[in-house]
Amino acid sequence: MEPLDVVEEIRPCLIAGSVRLPDNTLSFQLAEEPFTRSDEEDEDEASDSESGGNPSPSRDPAKITLLIDGLNGAASRGSAAAHYALALIYRGDDLSEEEGSSYWYSLMEQCRDLDGVQLEWATAYKAHLLNAERETLHLNEAARLGWADARLDIALEKAQRAEHRGDHEQAEHWYKEAAGLGHVEAMRSLVWLAEDADDVDSARHWNHQAALHGDVDAMRDLIDEDDRGNLFQNWVWIYLAEHLGTDLRESTLRAYHDGGLYAGQEYDDDQGGPLYVDGDEGVHLEPLSASDDVRARAAAREFLNRIKHA
Repeated sequence: MEPLDVVEEIRPCLIAGSVRLPDNTLSFQLAEEPFTRSDEEDEDEASDSESGGNPSPSRDPAKITLLIDGLNGAASRGSAAAHYALALIYRGDDLSEEEGSSYWYSLMEQCRDLDGVQLEWATAYKAHLLNAERETLHLNEAARLGWADARLDIALEKAQRAEHRGDHEQAEHWYKEAAGLGHVEAMRSLVWLAEDADDVDSARHWNHQAALHGDVDAMRDLIDEDDRGNLFQNWVWIYLAEHLGTDLRESTLRAYHDGGLYAGQEYDDDQGGPLYVDGDEGVHLEPLSASDDVRARAAAREFLNRIKHA
């Protein structure tokens, strides 16, 4: 995410909190083009700009510094939004396009004489470490001040690290923290953790929560498993998925090339060769009565409204 995008994303919160940034902090953006540009034209212009040594507006060091100074001032006055914006800026690659080399940095720390590219790599890595520390500082402060996105970022990072090292208890704890903030993928992760632990009730609970938050895959799982015998609820999921742009009744079965030059591509009779079939047959349900169908559609609309206003 570009620095300007970060600020624009949290700008309403800065305004609501009576936090003012210098006017020119937000002024360095590309003017909107009055016509549609092709990708090739964009690439050519980007190449010309780079070859000419002209940084893009979002990467202009002086303007990024001005932006950071403005946000630091807001953060010092207790703005959670400004702390989070700073965390995202330090997380990205806008301050430096390379992470450098830990090897040459370790030699620099041992007071070895470096020059040229070696010194550049060592210095870049030092800056990378400093930015990572700043990101952590501002992210934690934003979370302490109650910024939900910061809390979510921290929870997901801790959950994924715990899962990677096999600590399912800690992973579950932090995924629940993220799920409580409305993160659907965290709910799905809790489903998988519960299934691994043979905890059927927890798996059902989190699948249901994911479906209620708009996860179509969870709706399909519920139709196939937990709600299999509940025709009315199955139609509710069908109609809700439809509102969200997916027709669970539609077959996605397709033939694909099995090996060869076109491996994994949709099967072409002109090419011939071995094939395999993958996809889903789609959901097939008995129809509801007219009155139940009306109720199912109404229930789906109610769930959709909750998702939109969550």
